[in-house]
Amino acid sequence: MKCEILPFEGVTDLPIEVSNVSNDIPDNLQSLIWFGVNEDGDFIGGSSVSVADSIVLLERAKNKLMRQYDD
Repeated sequence: MKCEILPFEGVTDLPIEVSNVSNDIPDNLQSLIWFGVNEDGDFIGGSSVSVADSIVLLERAKNKLMRQYDD
């Protein structure tokens, strides 16, 4: 029996491998904000836009995620 494994595209609380997330980044982004925790447990991040624009994008992302949980 042959089967195909498809990635889950919904909302999940389960951990996802970093490489799976980074491989899905589209090439046509206008801006990018990233955060993570390195192997030493340090919180790290970066952005291609100003701090003010980063905050706006983070709030918009938070609102979008909250709407997905509410639906």
